[in-house]
Amino acid sequence: MAEDKKASEIGGAGIVASMADLMGGAVGAGLKISSLPAQAIKLLPNASPLSWPKDVVRQSAHFPRAVGKAFNRFASDIEVLGGGGDINAEQRLDRPGVYPFRNERRDTAVLFVHGFGQNSANTWGKFPFIVSQEPRLADWDIFSIGYATSMTMDIVGLWSASPPIDKLAQFFYTATSSEPLLRYKNLAIVAHSMGGLVTQRALLDFPELRARVGHYLSYGTPSAGLKKAVPLVKVKRQIRDMAKGSNFITDLRQRWDREIGDKPSFELRIVAGDQDELVPASSSLGPFPESFQHVVPGNHLMIVCPEERTHLSAQVLLRHLTGEDPDSPLNSARVAVEGRRFKAAIEQLMPNRHKLDKRALVTLALALDSDGQRDAAIRVIEESPNKTTDLLGTLAGRLKRRWLFDFRLFEDAERAKELYLQALASAEQAEDHRQIFYHAINVAFMALALDDDPPSAQQHARLALTACAQAETTLWNLATQGEANIYLGNDDSAVAGYREALLKDPEPWQITSMFQQAVQAADELLDNGQLADRLRQLFREQRISSMA
Repeated sequence: MAEDKKASEIGGAGIVASMADLMGGAVGAGLKISSLPAQAIKLLPNASPLSWPKDVVRQSAHFPRAVGKAFNRFASDIEVLGGGGDINAEQRLDRPGVYPFRNERRDTAVLFVHGFGQNSANTWGKFPFIVSQEPRLADWDIFSIGYATSMTMDIVGLWSASPPIDKLAQFFYTATSSEPLLRYKNLAIVAHSMGGLVTQRALLDFPELRARVGHYLSYGTPSAGLKKAVPLVKVKRQIRDMAKGSNFITDLRQRWDREIGDKPSFELRIVAGDQDELVPASSSLGPFPESFQHVVPGNHLMIVCPEERTHLSAQVLLRHLTGEDPDSPLNSARVAVEGRRFKAAIEQLMPNRHKLDKRALVTLALALDSDGQRDAAIRVIEESPNKTTDLLGTLAGRLKRRWLFDFRLFEDAERAKELYLQALASAEQAEDHRQIFYHAINVAFMALALDDDPPSAQQHARLALTACAQAETTLWNLATQGEANIYLGNDDSAVAGYREALLKDPEPWQITSMFQQAVQAADELLDNGQLADRLRQLFREQRISSMA
């Protein structure tokens, strides 16, 4: 009960902070106008007979600023006292800057970016805390980036004005290309409202930033502009940029369609609130394909202030960063870095795919397959005129996975088996023991999965073990020993082989490949549920140890 009470207080603090900021902005906007006479009176000489009213009005110029500061300070104090994250109480979250919620110098980081008239203190409520408590995100650092924006009127050239959105995009790039954010290999951007426009523009203007972004998610962003902002374009530059049909919005959408389109180099999610009357779905969701769209409960502010991890706003983000399977044996941070690396490989290699050597072709095929483009991976290898045993095995593996996990086409399974047998014969003729054990263990798997032929599976498993003994002890050598012992009924040796393989610090795609084939062989092909459970536990332990 105490924890529930605290959670409620933390979420409530975010709401109160938001209201305080809105009040501060509204009061400041009204009272700052009263300071305009002070600016004109400054031009009068001090000896003027009007010096006494000049002094009075000059003092009034400080009043709205003091009121605004007081409300902002109140909002910041409320948020820190609410316990929303690991922010140090000394930090002023109402000011522009980079603020760490968790900074353990990892390889991946989540960046929260607030919207118009808001700041890092009053926007997110408990959201960063929810992310920090997710076990699968234990290897992610968490930051909030604050920038200059307010609800007060711009007085350009005379008093003060908030920077236009293109300048904020430059600020965002500068922040991400400086310490402490410079060191991260993968960034996940979580933007609210105008923060989505700031970050979209930054992704377009700075390709080197886009190359580091693996995930992008925006809540309630007026990506197509706001019709209701049109009457206010003279009041504030940021409102001018957000207006429907503005030069900024028109340019942003044209460039996005041309340079990013419906196949972004990062994982994309666009979120709208079902009760958001400030930013209609036609503006937040409309510019993007339906496959990227999500709708969650709440108005414009509450969609980024979830009270608990079960709220759909939080679930969209958590699943976006961790994947769909809560029992996956993978460390999501390492998957994110690997995914970013695969996308970079695709961008670099795909345009020259007809000129690549066999190693680069294998790299491209694996990258495409891991990026969900399995059909493209198959085509890339099929188009190669010189298919080595390595390329044959890679092609067979893509066909096997398409059969197992996509369409269950019998012709894919038959062709995969034929390719493995062809590559195995070539490897035996060349006495290439590394290729022998690789293809022999896959023939063993197909003998069970396709033909239901245990004697053939055991025959090829023994062949694989013999080749392993004569080859270098690598990750795949050890994994092959584990799998071969599954087929031969040696459960303890199977677990030992995989344990040794996992000590080689495999990449996420390698873990996925080992895990899927091992568990499927034990559980589905041999009906050995006890061994399958031991293997699942072993891979789960590997995920936990990789986050330590």
